[in-house]
Amino acid sequence: MSKRALTVGMLTAGLSAGLVAGALSPAAAQGNPVGGQGNVYFLSGAGNTSGQAQKVMVFGDPGDEVYFGDWDGDHTDTPMIRRGNAFYVADHDGKTVNVFAYGDAGDEVMAGDWDGDGKDSLAVRRGNKFFVKNDTSKSGVADVEFAYGDAGDTILVGDWNNDGKDTLTVRRGGEYFVKNDTETGNAEYTFLFGEANDTILVGDWSNAEKQESGNGADQLAVRRGFEYHLSSELGAGAMKTDRVFGYGNPDDTVFTVSLPTPVLDANGNPVLTEKTVKMYDADMAATYKAGDPIINWQDGTQVKDPVTGKPVTAKGGEEKVYVKDDLKHYRGGEWQVNAKGEAQKYSAAEITANGGKVRLHESADYVLAADFSIERMTNGDPKTYGDLVAEGKFDLNASTNYMTVKENDVKSYRSGQVKLHLVGAAAVYEVGGQYPANVSTPITTTADFKLDSNNDPIWNPSTSTWVMADAASETEGYAPGTAVTYRKGQQMQAYTWTAPMGRAVSDGVTDSTAPGTTVTSATANFVAGDVGRTITGGSIPAGATITAVTNATTVTISAAATASATGVTLTLGNLATEGWSASATNIADDELANRYVTRQTGQYDVPTTDNKKVSDLDADVKPEPGVYLGTEAKLFVTGDDLDMTLYKGGEPVLIHKKGDWVYGSDGQPVYQGGEPKTVKGDGLGVRRNFG
Repeated sequence: MSKRALTVGMLTAGLSAGLVAGALSPAAAQGNPVGGQGNVYFLSGAGNTSGQAQKVMVFGDPGDEVYFGDWDGDHTDTPMIRRGNAFYVADHDGKTVNVFAYGDAGDEVMAGDWDGDGKDSLAVRRGNKFFVKNDTSKSGVADVEFAYGDAGDTILVGDWNNDGKDTLTVRRGGEYFVKNDTETGNAEYTFLFGEANDTILVGDWSNAEKQESGNGADQLAVRRGFEYHLSSELGAGAMKTDRVFGYGNPDDTVFTVSLPTPVLDANGNPVLTEKTVKMYDADMAATYKAGDPIINWQDGTQVKDPVTGKPVTAKGGEEKVYVKDDLKHYRGGEWQVNAKGEAQKYSAAEITANGGKVRLHESADYVLAADFSIERMTNGDPKTYGDLVAEGKFDLNASTNYMTVKENDVKSYRSGQVKLHLVGAAAVYEVGGQYPANVSTPITTTADFKLDSNNDPIWNPSTSTWVMADAASETEGYAPGTAVTYRKGQQMQAYTWTAPMGRAVSDGVTDSTAPGTTVTSATANFVAGDVGRTITGGSIPAGATITAVTNATTVTISAAATASATGVTLTLGNLATEGWSASATNIADDELANRYVTRQTGQYDVPTTDNKKVSDLDADVKPEPGVYLGTEAKLFVTGDDLDMTLYKGGEPVLIHKKGDWVYGSDGQPVYQGGEPKTVKGDGLGVRRNFG
């Protein structure tokens, strides 16, 4: 909405009787009178950079009192003229589309979107009292009455905090007193801007040069001649000028006006906004329908009337909640990700193993209703698909319980599948979890190292041993959700990385002449450590291994080749002793090479920068035990109890989460965008008289 300067006061109280609107057609208005003379209006447009007005309108008589506002909620301002207490509203073509009456002929009138419905309406000022009418469709008393400031104060109208509603700001010289509601009371904050005699305009200013729309919050503009100095966002203290631009002539009658500008490409064609799937902008709780039985959040049974013993039913609209000790679970369709947030995909091996079919439901999965609430047994327990199987109502092996997947398809969680902590995610203390909350926990043990001021272990030369902690200590426990860390001085453990020597060559030679177990290659560079490796290629039988190395070019294999051939591609497999060690061991020497605090998931996955080397733990090169400093987070690892804390009971069941896609009645996603792009917000208009 565009705003104009008026007068009012501050910090006085008192509401007065209602103000009655005249009995004419509905309309709305905004701003103070434009000022000047003339009935021709040159509107710049929010994103227009041509130097010419984007639109010229003619309406009313040259001497009319004129307002500009968004009367119909389409983000575009049009004129409205006032004659006595009658107001004539124009459409975009300058034709009168509505006439209504409000207040008295001598009243001072201002306008704004007082209730946040996207349309401007009127407020009458009498002294320091304001009478707001939000509904211009019929006669009646003012909807809101309040007092603010003194009778002689200058008033600005604007949406200062981007909440969609216009409120008042008092101007006294170069000081401004901001109020963000239409209730009697004090200013919320004050600020300084400009000089006492400056002309001030208010608007949600667009940036035509950058083709940027306004942000929804109004700012100020100081007019000095044909230059306009736009303020930064309003806030307490001294305001700064954000940018300066020129428009019109120094003696023009200028006002603020909202007129969106279409964005065009180099060929003059409309640029369309990006088409995206519409998403929910907030969580939405599932609710009971009228007549549904209410579930007791403490035990899952139906709530019953204490007198009649009959089930208590919902009136409709009451929120559904989780029952105490329900397991946290997925709604279904959420992507499976690792601890880094990376989507997990089906591998070729997985597709081969499962035939490209995966189950939609497993026995332990909860049965969820359409609104994602948990179906329950008569005793209040959550119903599972295993229960349905026992009742003969479901077959886990039925074809309808499978879906087809392909290699590289993203894995997703099943509906009702219980949530677990991710391996590699930061561990937390939980009631009854891997790291129990509210349970005595060691802070120091006698197996921990004592550290010096540099956080290095201390060596005792007289005993030739490292100095250990004097005594053990513990805390009474940590609250649920607290991050788990290693103890200060606790000895680190690390994994060993041995580079795999598996490889492939393309110049292999096989000889089926008895015994047929000799294989050669000029480029393989066989070494004694290759004994035990699998070897495949050509007519070599599956499962064959290298049993002996004759020299760098010749080996003996465990099974004879069935055909003689040259140019055979030979593949030598990795050994079980290569790659990552299966478990971590204590770090006695933090300068050892190929030792890592963390490892990759796959045995032969090469270390990355995510895997911290033991030799990088400190800056010195002195061999010493690797120790934790007490701030490093523990991670969940394979074999941990990965169960999450249960619901306490009473948490709302969400039928939609913020960011969920919106689907239509046809089950298809609802799209938004694809419309012509426009620059929106406030620009300037000029009133001129050609009569």
